[in-house]
Amino acid sequence: MEHDESYPFSVNKDYVFIAAHLDNTSELLTNEEALEQHEDLYSLLVRLFRERYPTSHVFWKNDVYVVVIESDRSSNEEAKLLAEVDTVQQDIQALFRSGVSFGISSFGSLSEAASLYKEATAALQSGYREHLQSFIKTHRAQELADMLQLIPSEKLTAFCQTALQTLATPESPDQAELARTLSIYINHNCQVAETAKVMAIHRNTVIYRIKKCEELLGCDLKKPDETLRLRIAFLIRPLLQEKKALL
Repeated sequence: MEHDESYPFSVNKDYVFIAAHLDNTSELLTNEEALEQHEDLYSLLVRLFRERYPTSHVFWKNDVYVVVIESDRSSNEEAKLLAEVDTVQQDIQALFRSGVSFGISSFGSLSEAASLYKEATAALQSGYREHLQSFIKTHRAQELADMLQLIPSEKLTAFCQTALQTLATPESPDQAELARTLSIYINHNCQVAETAKVMAIHRNTVIYRIKKCEELLGCDLKKPDETLRLRIAFLIRPLLQEKKALL
């Protein structure tokens, strides 16, 4: 693990943990090139966060970077933090020419460091399970998934199948691609351009697939209640897959 110890932690302060991960990593890179890529991103994260939070720490373990920021305990601290992380994300995309995603923990004391680290990495993993890229996901959003875990699998399965119908468990590559497109579209606030960018396909292809999904599911994705129902179904889907894998 790499880290900078220029600024010591304090047991009397609160902190927030931010897990960062590069969205697109090439398998064609040599070990030396991959290491250089990690070092470049690490240095960039250190510089960008230190500009905004001079006492921040950046840790690097495997392909995940963890930024630790001291809480200022202001009333709108979370909103300010999200705005700063969004700016950092845009700077990285411009300077590093690749997207990076972030998972953000709740605020807590140093004695809760292990828990805060898990919250940040869990929020990051949750975003990737939802097929998101270049996202910023907070632990608050992850709490919904935790609550869904308390519901019996049978009820979750029934809800998922009712909402997604044949797309809940696709039986063909075409259906699987429709389900993936719909999931990305829903999780990018029904933005065609963003969906096309994430999937690296033409926007007309996205429009065609979304229309196909609406016909298949008999729904209107312009209605907020429909998109909410599908968003929850896509949140349930990976939870059911994880439970099935444990059996």
